[in-house]
Amino acid sequence: MLGVFLGGALGATLRYLLETLFSAGRTFAWGMLAANALGSMALGLVLANVPPGPLQVFLGAGFCGALTTFSSYSVATVEFWREGRCGMAGVHIVVHLALGLAAFSLGVSV
Repeated sequence: MLGVFLGGALGATLRYLLETLFSAGRTFAWGMLAANALGSMALGLVLANVPPGPLQVFLGAGFCGALTTFSSYSVATVEFWREGRCGMAGVHIVVHLALGLAAFSLGVSV
């Protein structure tokens, strides 16, 4: 349990930094996309290379789980939709899903 907490603290901090660096003043959530792609790739690496146990829990559930964020992704998508930017909502959905799956696949194959 402590591993999830500590890994989560590190992952959430990195997500915050990425969102601050890449999304400030922009109309697309580039920082969130970077965090989700990086976290998906990292989770693929962890699951493919780290045996089950405390380190996998620390890195997978803790760090990668906190780095990626489905709730923020959902909020951003709904906000685009409510603002009448339905095309951007669609792009947001497709880009996050495609890049996340590709990044995870890359992580697993490395």
